[in-house]
Amino acid sequence: MECWTDRERLARRLKSLTEFMAVKPWLGTIREPSGWQEAPGMDEAPRATAAVDFVHGFRAADCRSQLAYAGDCSRIVYFAASLGIVLEIDTHRQWYNREHTDDILSLAVHPEGHTVATGERGKTPKIVVWDIHSGATLQVMKGFHRRGISGLAFSRSGSLLASIGLDDDHSIAIYSLEDAALIASGKGDRAKILDVAFNGEKTMITVGKRHVKFWTIKSGAGELASKKGIFGRKATSNVVVAAAFVGDDAVTGQADGSLYLWKDRNCKLVRSGVHSKAINSLDAVASGAGVPGVLVSGAKDGLVVLWSDQLMPIWIANLTELPPEIRSLVPDVRSVSAMQGKVLVGTLAAEIYELTIAVGEDEHNFEVARLGEGHYKGELWGMAVHPSMANVATAGDDGTIRVWDTVGKRQFICIEVDAKVRALAYSPAGTNIHLAAALYTGVVNVYSEDLGEQVASTKLSDKWIQVMKYSPNGETLAVGAHDQAIYLLETNSYSRRAVCRGHSSYITNLDWSADSKILQSTCGAYELLFWSADDAKQIKSASDLRDTTWATWTVTLGWPVQFIWPDGVDGTDINSVDRHNTELLATADDSGKLKLFRYPAAVKGARYHEYGGHKMAEASSRSVGMTARSCSGSSRAREVASKPPEVENTWKTAKGQRMEHERNEDEDEDEHEDEHEHEDEHEDEHELVLALPHV
Repeated sequence: MECWTDRERLARRLKSLTEFMAVKPWLGTIREPSGWQEAPGMDEAPRATAAVDFVHGFRAADCRSQLAYAGDCSRIVYFAASLGIVLEIDTHRQWYNREHTDDILSLAVHPEGHTVATGERGKTPKIVVWDIHSGATLQVMKGFHRRGISGLAFSRSGSLLASIGLDDDHSIAIYSLEDAALIASGKGDRAKILDVAFNGEKTMITVGKRHVKFWTIKSGAGELASKKGIFGRKATSNVVVAAAFVGDDAVTGQADGSLYLWKDRNCKLVRSGVHSKAINSLDAVASGAGVPGVLVSGAKDGLVVLWSDQLMPIWIANLTELPPEIRSLVPDVRSVSAMQGKVLVGTLAAEIYELTIAVGEDEHNFEVARLGEGHYKGELWGMAVHPSMANVATAGDDGTIRVWDTVGKRQFICIEVDAKVRALAYSPAGTNIHLAAALYTGVVNVYSEDLGEQVASTKLSDKWIQVMKYSPNGETLAVGAHDQAIYLLETNSYSRRAVCRGHSSYITNLDWSADSKILQSTCGAYELLFWSADDAKQIKSASDLRDTTWATWTVTLGWPVQFIWPDGVDGTDINSVDRHNTELLATADDSGKLKLFRYPAAVKGARYHEYGGHKMAEASSRSVGMTARSCSGSSRAREVASKPPEVENTWKTAKGQRMEHERNEDEDEDEHEDEHEHEDEHEDEHELVLALPHV
């Protein structure tokens, strides 16, 4: 990944803006349809509106302890992008807090379960305290922290809230929940603080790399006093990842998989030999919570362990041994939360599991249900809507292709491939529907409708492929690559029959005419070109095509979309457009906004509806896939409520022998230190969320 300074990034943007506004090479190809007259109301916003229907996934890569039960086991709370999310388990219904304007990084639940606090990233980030039952904002704290808020913790009564910043000193703030007042603050540590936990109302602990500090709030002074923890001879690891209080004693989870018990500020007990890798999350079990034991831990080795008050393991669940139908793609446990005989688990692969504890003669006896999943690595590029069912396929840098039921709001197919996937395309409705997937390696794989069979694979380019479209008659697949070429494949054998060459930059978007005879395409140099599908020759007279009926409109340049561009933007600000029928146009942009225009957007200053939820940095500005079908109540995807067979996602396991945990004895502490030292480099990776709006 390239790293740019703010000055370099600004210089690149100004250069792109200058080229976009001064050259505008597509202007010569803009022609209005014959006899065009502006209809009344063309400058008005469309009648259709959109709302988030469901969000799949959560921010997993660079956060921990980001899922929790809320009040009881009927609801869970977590976050994705800039949305705080509540999921009601029995009804599979979500509601949201939308107060944040940047990516959420941290979460804490009030001890009574009725209130949630979430912290965001940004130049001057804010903390939002909101109601679990409605999603309504109750308090906003802003002004103290810089860059981001990486940790939050409520005091035992819930009257105070501690927060950790991402400034150079990882500053600590203590707020009163009654009036959102800042009552105390102080510098944390130059090393990144990885967790914070309260004990009562006046004391707390922060942990990180070579960092354990015990803090006291000085009443009335607005200050925090700290004392360093003393590791002593028993300790073998000073990289501390997670913390919790059991009674008045602190327990910390180490990068080497051991647990440390602290008396006052001294390490008095080291418990090792259970977890073999870093303990990412700890949750102290509240008295009367219906969970035997006092502490639950989750670690990178895939184990979830329930501990007694003597820090002896009394129950172990191994996520690496789940059955195939609900197996974890990356069973690295990032979050645990225990309540009422259950443990909520979040993994690095953005999977949400609920484990039901069954402690008895077999310490490994448990039931497991998967409550959700999502893309989890890098960027999400590929999205395709099934031609006749209410399904959407997505693919991205995590090397998975997934199919989602937009009615049941669940994933029902997921396959793994051996490369990043950057584009998807369904063939038209017919007897043999195919899903084509373009890999980062320049290869196109074609799968059967259920992804159970790979029917073809062809290497087209040494550069990666950004866009693909089937012709309406299904006879040709057009593939646009970063080598500036458009490859035309005949779909009987998926062999290459022609290549369109003429663009001066990488291909960004494609559309077919309704009769499958003409292609239009755009590229990174802001060219809009037209092609004959028969011989792949460029058609240079735009006037000859002014009355062409296009099967789709996804190119970001052209007469029908000329006024979607606000003043002062460059050619990369709008990443995706999609037309629904002849009335509605949706756009997705760099700021994470979805906009709905009337189609065509041929009137300057036309009004539109705007919606948030995603929040993207420049490096992944094209990570939003979008289709107008998914935001129209009258679309075919909504009309056809065909639902795939439900997949059984509950599993019981009761193994008679103790599980053997694989351990690599050669993993030394330096590896763990490097892992957590560089973890904040992942903060520019965006959680991979499928948000399906509806009218």
